[in-house]
Amino acid sequence: MSARGIRVNNNGATLSGAVWTSADFLSLETHDCAICLWVSMAGVAGGSNTDGQFVFALCASALGLYVSGGIDVYATDANSASPFTMVGRVHNGGGVDDKSVGSMATGENWFVAMSWSQATQIASFFWAKDGDPALSTITATRAMSGSQNLDSIAFGYIPEGDNAGSNLTFTAARFWPDHTLNSAGFLAEMKSATIVDTTGSYSSWPMLNAADTSDTHGGRTLTITGSPTDGTMDPADIGSPATRRIFMIS
Repeated sequence: MSARGIRVNNNGATLSGAVWTSADFLSLETHDCAICLWVSMAGVAGGSNTDGQFVFALCASALGLYVSGGIDVYATDANSASPFTMVGRVHNGGGVDDKSVGSMATGENWFVAMSWSQATQIASFFWAKDGDPALSTITATRAMSGSQNLDSIAFGYIPEGDNAGSNLTFTAARFWPDHTLNSAGFLAEMKSATIVDTTGSYSSWPMLNAADTSDTHGGRTLTITGSPTDGTMDPADIGSPATRRIFMIS
């Protein structure tokens, strides 16, 4: 493999990241979903808010994550020294359920994933450091209502800014609407250079560099916000496509 990723460094006022937006594309009250990607912290964030280092955020951009509700993974001590205390949050616009999803130090490569079940109203978060043989997992829950119609999948920031900065690189993001994955399914995604579970109208964003916004399947091309640069992360666990060997017998 080689250096890859989309590198962002924003202070939560001047935003930088990547986002896909489509009006009311998902209601957490009535639909499942799953998401995963790789992330590497590059240093402390520059925002005045102690929160930040947003890995991903599923939200309604016009109202903002903390008004409309949604699901995200972020650090509670974004402006403190590495390592950063990461949290998986489920927010219904009225209250939150925050659960610890590990501690990530600068320069480390981490795989982060989430699967939401509308039947149980539970989000299962998964995470592992590059090289780990298994995923850690924890659940968070919050009852959603019809007002949580999400329109955005944001990487590296939250659309409302909130002076919550991010200083990180992300790559190899995948998303499944109306589908859930378990630990074994996410572990397979973690170990593969290309998407493994091709159920439904999934999306796969390789994010090889700052200009690589294409979705290799679902047509959900990302929009760049601000001025991200090319990343330099190189997770060994992403692996590489299998090599076909052809044997000639004479």
